[in-house]
Amino acid sequence: MRLLLFATAVLLAGCVSIEEAADPSTVDGIDTLVAYLDAEGFTLEPAGLTSSTVPLATATTYRVTGVANPSVLEVFEFETDEAARDGLTQLRAEVRSRVRQEVYARGTLVVYYRPERYGQGDNRSLRLALADALGGPRGGA
Repeated sequence: MRLLLFATAVLLAGCVSIEEAADPSTVDGIDTLVAYLDAEGFTLEPAGLTSSTVPLATATTYRVTGVANPSVLEVFEFETDEAARDGLTQLRAEVRSRVRQEVYARGTLVVYYRPERYGQGDNRSLRLALADALGGPRGGA
């Protein structure tokens, strides 16, 4: 009887799909970043295109909701690594003195993180997910 119960449990365990963890090394553009953060449990709502922070580059802006401290991500995807480095330099200079605002980058992808309301709250779990996907913060405070 115990053997039958054990065999049934093993059989059921094999039928249950175990969700694979998201792989941060697959992030190489806006679409894969959004998919990675979604797999990590974050809800990203597109907030439209803005041409705010970096001249000559358009950011896709997302509100990150469903967490204790909603945040905003401005995601830049540059044509070349050199253009991304220039954009990163400009962003770092702009956010250097701002509290709880950081910039993450890898390759042609640059992400500017900030709390939804200036100076209020911090989403450490989102910042850790960004660091996993893009490397540690590259500026801000």
